Amino acid sequence: MQWKKTPRVSGATSRVKIPFLRELALSETVFHEVGHHIQIGILKGNYKQEPVAEKWETELSVSYFVRRLWYLSPLFFLVLIIGRAFRALKRMKRQIRSG
Repeated sequence: MQWKKTPRVSGATSRVKIPFLRELALSETVFHEVGHHIQIGILKGNYKQEPVAEKWETELSVSYFVRRLWYLSPLFFLVLIIGRAFRALKRMKRQIRSG
């Protein structure tokens, strides 16, 4: 059997055509909820502790995108360096203003 039309998925993420952006939009919620399940199943913690789930969300997201988008790692590294440079400049400006 062959589909005459592609199945429609409703929601904002179905309108995003670029796979990276679509995955990025979904990953926050999915990895956060997976973080809760890790917290309950493996760590035997309380489901309501948000900081633990947020930590797992970050860890799982980084792991997923590093493996999936390995070819963009030089770009991410460059953005990281530029971000750190801007933060350092902000600190220096604050120190100069304060005295």
